[in-house]
Amino acid sequence: IASRSPPVPRTPSNGAQRTVIKTANKTPFGMLPIMEVDGGCALCDSGAIARFLGREFGFMGTTSQEAAKIDMIMGCSNDLISSMVKIMFEKDDAAKAKLKESFIKDELPKYVCLVEKMLCDKDWLVGCKGSVAGGTVGPNF
Repeated sequence: IASRSPPVPRTPSNGAQRTVIKTANKTPFGMLPIMEVDGGCALCDSGAIARFLGREFGFMGTTSQEAAKIDMIMGCSNDLISSMVKIMFEKDDAAKAKLKESFIKDELPKYVCLVEKMLCDKDWLVGCKGSVAGGTVGPNF
């Protein structure tokens, strides 16, 4: 796994420091993150990379049904993250407050209930060992 080029520091218009990697023209969809695997295969999209690594190292379930459940959980996590991103990037304070209130009142409790339902009295979200699903859900809390 290797980055294609070194980071190039730049200052965005808001003055905050961030790093931009000049690889967009070399990535499959012009997006980051990117992971290059042996043989020159370049993958982008964090979900695709997580699933690839999960399959490579045995964390995508042991059956196709378990893999589908992991995909389902990852999709649910992505929905939650999308809602959080909307809040973070909303410029209007009143609209941001409404989004935040709806998120806390409706979306977050629904997500927590889904995760609790998946866990029940089990140690793992899917199957009988750790999976990519746990690595996706955990950081959201």
